[in-house]
Amino acid sequence: MLKSWHLIFIAGLLSSSAYAQLAVPGYIVTNHNEVIHGAIRIQDPVKQQHEVEFIALNGQGYTRFDGSQLMGYGYITKKDTVRYISTVATAKTEHGKASRLFLRQLCAGPVQLLDYYFPVYYSGISQSQYVTNYRYQAPPASYLGRVDHSVLVWRAGQAGFVETRAWKFPQEVAEYFADYPALKSDLHAGRYRRRDLQAIVRRYNTWQLAQTTNTGK
Repeated sequence: MLKSWHLIFIAGLLSSSAYAQLAVPGYIVTNHNEVIHGAIRIQDPVKQQHEVEFIALNGQGYTRFDGSQLMGYGYITKKDTVRYISTVATAKTEHGKASRLFLRQLCAGPVQLLDYYFPVYYSGISQSQYVTNYRYQAPPASYLGRVDHSVLVWRAGQAGFVETRAWKFPQEVAEYFADYPALKSDLHAGRYRRRDLQAIVRRYNTWQLAQTTNTGK
């Protein structure tokens, strides 16, 4: 949460600068877990995942950061604080290092929900191929000029993401959360729908954290 004086200062900065139509109050989290307040320049949703443009409180230009340089960032909208976290993609760069993306965090906890945007091409490449292969660059000729998105689920200790659009609901969702029998039962009983995925994950995380507390792990 940004302090009130930060919001007042940033509002003045944005209203009097060339960034007024492009930036919103926000922050970055360094790899040393230091939170630095300023403003975030909003870009298209695909590019937003590959780099963030940050304006410091002194207003002296902006700095670009990619997913290897930050733990995450966030910015304030009228409705909420939007949070992005840096996460390892399964692809390798040409230098052999794992690439990192900023993905919007919809739910935090032992199981996380992450929003992933990808460009739509004529070739019909699937979302999962973009997760493993896509690196930001100028769109090729086959680019349709629009983006799609999918919600990914990630469990602590799990290698890679699960693409939830491919899930058969409620069967595969119930199996994913099978270690929580009451939730599994409610899913099979039809008490949740696909649109309730965030509520399902929050319920599971609350239960999982309670289990950890009770067992002292």
